[in-house]
Amino acid sequence: MRLGINEINEGIYEAAITKTIRQLTREKFEVIRDYRIENVDNLSVQVDLFAFNSYEKRIYEFKIGRNRIQRNQFERLQHYAREIGARLFVIYLEVPSSKRISFNHIEPIIHKDMAIKRPAELFDIHSITEIKHIENVDIEFAEIDDEIVNLRGRGTVVVELRNERFTHFENENNEFVEFDFSFRLKLNVSEKTILLSYYKIDTNWFDE
Repeated sequence: MRLGINEINEGIYEAAITKTIRQLTREKFEVIRDYRIENVDNLSVQVDLFAFNSYEKRIYEFKIGRNRIQRNQFERLQHYAREIGARLFVIYLEVPSSKRISFNHIEPIIHKDMAIKRPAELFDIHSITEIKHIENVDIEFAEIDDEIVNLRGRGTVVVELRNERFTHFENENNEFVEFDFSFRLKLNVSEKTILLSYYKIDTNWFDE
């Protein structure tokens, strides 16, 4: 499957905010995310980050890709920053081609990892269980930090429950069953390898 641009942008956006918060915290700033500033005209504006310490206030607004700040928004943020005595930082986040992530082979990667990990939910339901393939993988969240990507999503695992008399080949007595699962993965982008993984497989409905 392929990660859409919205998922990639969301991951870069979250990674940039997290990195900025860490940096500001190291510099002894207090940081509030999604901060709403009220002004004297009873109007308000929400900014991505508001940072402050005993001698300085800062406002951070992040824009990604082609989503450039509009002139009226920039002027409004400048006005609000002046009102509260803060410095305004507008951070533009680019999506370089090297960071465009395509997981065309995420299913076999999960398949291989799950076969190695042998989740108890699958292998406790039948004496002879084989994972046949992974399908319908849906990425719900992606967080990108250089070459490392954290993914969260759902999918379906198809397993074969083999008849004990025919353990080495498929036959009409074997049963194929699909189970939905959720997952969390930490991957190396360039190598497309799984560094950490967690699977939660729904087998509660199954009754042999």
